[in-house]
Amino acid sequence: MANFWWGSNENGSKIHWRAWNLLCKSKIDGGMGFRSFEQFNQALLAKQAWRLLEKPDSLLRNLLKSRYFPHNDFLHAPHGHSPSLTWQGIIWGRELLIKGFRWKIGEGRQIRAALDPWIPGQDTFTPIHFSGPADTMVSCLITDERV
Repeated sequence: MANFWWGSNENGSKIHWRAWNLLCKSKIDGGMGFRSFEQFNQALLAKQAWRLLEKPDSLLRNLLKSRYFPHNDFLHAPHGHSPSLTWQGIIWGRELLIKGFRWKIGEGRQIRAALDPWIPGQDTFTPIHFSGPADTMVSCLITDERV
């Protein structure tokens, strides 16, 4: 990609004026706003991992389950011995998917306030500081008025 943007001179040697990761920064941050192909690829593979979670009756999920996680669920499936490139890619996408998981509260009876990811707007979805007991459930923080 850099060869395309920077070209060459008559000697054939090319000068790459900026590193690719700097070009992938947004224009506001001083880059050129290019997409990182690595991040884009992982996002597409995370979409495939999401489909495996959302469509438990799909042929692909049943095939992968029989080969790689017959006794587990998809989120806890091991990498396995001699995995295919397809499975390796989906596992890599699953890593990104798991980073974005957080609980949808509802009544909050099963969600530990200090340990489980549940707070929107935080990178880790967990409290920055929690002074109560670690096993406190989110339901204890919800009033009858749901405020």
